[in-house]
Amino acid sequence: MKTEQMVNHGLKTIRERHTCSHRVDELLRICTELGMDTSLPRNRKIGGKG
Repeated sequence: MKTEQMVNHGLKTIRERHTCSHRVDELLRICTELGMDTSLPRNRKIGGKG
């Protein structure tokens, strides 16, 4: 693989895997593996009091 191809592949990987959404998904997966309840209570709002 040429240097330019490696750089492009690396950048694509970073853009796909280093997003807030991806990190949340990874954290939820880890919590699930540890047997933690990852569900949000119905009466609770994300980012707010509740």
